[in-house]
Order: sequence, then C-alpha cells, then structure tokens
Amino acid sequence: MRLLYLADIRFPLERANGIQTFETCRALAARGHEVTLLVRPDTSMPARDPWFFYGAERVPGFTIDRIASVPESMRRACYVTTALGRVIARSADVVFTRDLGLASLALGVPRRRRPALVYEAHGYAPAVSQELPRLLGTSARPSPRKLARLARREGRVWRRAEGYVTLTSAHRSELVARFGPRDAAVVPDGTRLPRVRRFEPPPAGPPTVGYAGHLYPWKGVDLAIEAIAGIQDSRGLIIGGHDGGFGR
Repeated sequence: MRLLYLADIRFPLERANGIQTFETCRALAARGHEVTLLVRPDTSMPARDPWFFYGAERVPGFTIDRIASVPESMRRACYVTTALGRVIARSADVVFTRDLGLASLALGVPRRRRPALVYEAHGYAPAVSQELPRLLGTSARPSPRKLARLARREGRVWRRAEGYVTLTSAHRSELVARFGPRDAAVVPDGTRLPRVRRFEPPPAGPPTVGYAGHLYPWKGVDLAIEAIAGIQDSRGLIIGGHDGGFGR
C-alpha cells in the first residue's frame, strides 16, 4: 500500500512530534508499505540526515520529500498547496496526518478525486487552544470565533475521515460524546527497542526517579519534583528541553 504522511514541520525535528512522526513512518515501511513523508526543509546548515539524527537503520520503502524552501511568511501556504496537490494527484492509496487543518482541507476534496484519509488525533483542538495561554503564561486568548472554527473542523474530520486514530480510549470517548459514535482505533504511542535487550537490577542505594521529555509547563515536571522531594532518600534525574526552549 502507498501511504502519504503529511507533516508541516521542519525536518528532522528534535521535539516529540518529529520523533513520533518519523517512527510511525518507519514502522509502516518496515511492515512492507511504500511510505512517503512530506515535510519542510531542515533549517540547520548543512541539512541533517534524519536517519543519523534519529539513530535509526534505513528501511526500504520509506522516502522523505521536502517542499521548496520559501520565506517564513509563506511556509504554511506553500506546504498546504504542495500537500493538496499530492492529494488530488492521488499519489498514494492512503493519506495519513495528525494536522487537523490539513485533514479538514483534504476532506473538502470530493472522495472520487482523493485517496482515503486517516487522521491521528493528539488532542481536542479547541481545548488545547484555550488552555495554552494559561499554561504558557501569556495573555493572548483565542477568540470565540477561532474556538468555534476549530470545533467545526474537529467535527468535520470526525465524521468524514475514512480512518481515525486516537492515542487513548479516554480521548476517543470524549470525541464520541461530542460528535457521536464512529469507528476509531486506539493506538498508544510506542517506542523503538533494540533487538537484544538486557535488563539489569538497579544498583544498590537510594532509588532514582527519572523523567525524560520536554519541560513545557503542562508536562507536570513540577509535580514530579515535588513527589521526589517527598520520597525519603530518593534522587531525581530530569532529562529534557533544548537550547531556546523551556530549560535543558
């Protein structure tokens, strides 16, 4: 099967969504599908090799295509135009994306002129848009018009997408309650494990509680620190963030 994965991100990307996108495409290709990932160019000079960047072995059938390099103000428009051109050209049997805006636009193309579309939901867009200013400590609040527009997109994609994926059963239940029942798969995020794994008992001494991930305020790292402080003779190890982000 030919799969076109649409991800409007610079690539490779050090954040979790870049890793998850890469690993999803890689896993689908490893199962024998012909996968094309359409992304934006890398902003690093020289451009980085995604396979080396993510420490992965190359898989036959996985192609990474990049749109043309354009000024920042034109990036979204250029990506959307290129992506919709691929959709209308039916260059794949299935289009896969976690981009709500792209999914909604693609579903505006008559079914006879496009491949089947699978949308992977990572959150209810109006709720995310409403909560982000509080979580980031900014004053910019989404307008009621924007929230209504996002809710309409969510409903359209839920009703019309040929395939729908959520990461948790709780999210699927929330969408059913909002928009009515439909078939939707629950596929939790996984991880790539080495072929040979060796488990060793932890070293003697105080327990170490670890966290690996970004340091966005909503990740709850502050709660992890409070919990570690409440455990007698424990140690904490936090790995996350990046230069220019919320810590390192």
